[in-house]
Amino acid sequence: MRLWHIWQGQNKFCCNGWLLLPGRPLNPLGAALLIIGIAVVFALTELPRVFLYSSSFGVLTICIFLLFFIVGFWGFLQTLASDPGVLPRRDVLALLTATPDGATEMQRVVEMYCSLFREPGTSGANGPTPMSVEATLDHFERVAQSCEGSPQQAELFWTQLMADPRLGHLRSCNTCKIRRPPRCSHCRHCDNCILNFDHHCFWVGNCVGARNHRSFVAFLICHGVCATLLAIIAFVDVCSLLAEVVRSGIVNKDVRAQVLVVGPLVIVAVLVCIGCFCSVKGRSQSTIATILALVATITVGGSWVLFGVFVHPLPWEPALNVFFTGIAATLLLSTTWVQLFNLGRGLNVKQAHVQLPRQARTGKGVRTFTWSNLMDFFTRATPASLVLSQLTLDDADHNSGEEYDDEGEDDVDFDEGRYLCASSRSSRSVGSREGG
Repeated sequence: MRLWHIWQGQNKFCCNGWLLLPGRPLNPLGAALLIIGIAVVFALTELPRVFLYSSSFGVLTICIFLLFFIVGFWGFLQTLASDPGVLPRRDVLALLTATPDGATEMQRVVEMYCSLFREPGTSGANGPTPMSVEATLDHFERVAQSCEGSPQQAELFWTQLMADPRLGHLRSCNTCKIRRPPRCSHCRHCDNCILNFDHHCFWVGNCVGARNHRSFVAFLICHGVCATLLAIIAFVDVCSLLAEVVRSGIVNKDVRAQVLVVGPLVIVAVLVCIGCFCSVKGRSQSTIATILALVATITVGGSWVLFGVFVHPLPWEPALNVFFTGIAATLLLSTTWVQLFNLGRGLNVKQAHVQLPRQARTGKGVRTFTWSNLMDFFTRATPASLVLSQLTLDDADHNSGEEYDDEGEDDVDFDEGRYLCASSRSSRSVGSREGG
């Protein structure tokens, strides 16, 4: 029996365990159809008008769009069908420890916990003592060498490690029966503990964590560029058509035309002023900006339709594309801004939502944006996956966990846990196993 046969949680395995997919595939399927649908609608309705204006500009638009679209959609698929950084449950840790290949990976988990040792009653500023770390790692090596095919000893080791008072400052997960490292949270949607948990994304149906965060940001950036490019082209087409209507003199003769032309401009100007002078900060600022942009897009599109119905017939294609691409660009760019701004401060979305209001009240520990933090995120090595789904297990006894607890955040330093469980291997290795 392979590990993926007994894997708990809401995620599903397919292709004989090689792909980890969301438990609710309709969400990412709908998002993919929406992304492709907006591009297809633009290609069928607006692109012919672009080629009538300039064939060379149309070809250039297609090339730029396809470049960013393909890269962004690949990032979408990676975020959707990859391990976000799952930290296995305690019984799975024991089962993996009892296999030769799994023990090597589990040593990396033990090293991660050893790096978080903090003597009771201390701040942990000096880090764990080398002697205590060596003793724990030696104990793990002895267990790994003696428990092949029998996970009972491994289960006892992990139970003792999670009960170690030096890990008492870490929050416990009642479902996975483990201590959650800093920046690790249990997702109630996926029912797994995720390292460096950012958030659970409804659109991709998967968590965004240590292993797929960069793919998610690449998807946002590339498709944000695509949607913005299409929205600008459609908006320029709308402006050119409005200019022709104004030059024809229809606006000067009809009050309704004047209201439908001037009204949206006034509304958009008011919305811009509200966004610029709004004193709300943090999470609410991004939400308000998104709402204002959506209202402006709907106002422009609605005015266009009313003008074409009651005043003078107008092509519907530009207004349709402004509506769809404008909304898509607003949502993607606002989400990209939140992600990049938080990453530049060395935070993730959850920390920014939970910890920053507390810091604003106390005035201590407020993070500032730096480009070095942002570059560190894009150049950091991706941790190796701990979901060793293809491992063959000798003993598949597996007890289900209890009801999961709500997502919580440890009161620890933000820098702690940023590089936990890194992909680079330790120089220590589990000794070669001898029979039984």
